[in-house]
Amino acid sequence: MDPVEAVRLASKGKRPHLSKLASSDAVMKVLRELIERCWHQEPTKRPSFVEIVGILDGQVNKLPRREVLGGGGGQTGGNSGCCSVQ
Repeated sequence: MDPVEAVRLASKGKRPHLSKLASSDAVMKVLRELIERCWHQEPTKRPSFVEIVGILDGQVNKLPRREVLGGGGGQTGGNSGCCSVQ
């Protein structure tokens, strides 16, 4: 769908389906609900940016941590990671 078509549909209250976020996972459920609140037709019923950031921060803290290996360490020379340019 091109941007003009997206604007036209949004102005009629149409929104994309969030089937990819239809999960039993608690984080995905919160994100889906947040997106739907942001799309509310009545602007005063949409969450503020402060509320959005608070919700997103809370969800990020619930995600599993993964160790990141190599790269981006700011070192030069040698084999310091995946993105060294010599």
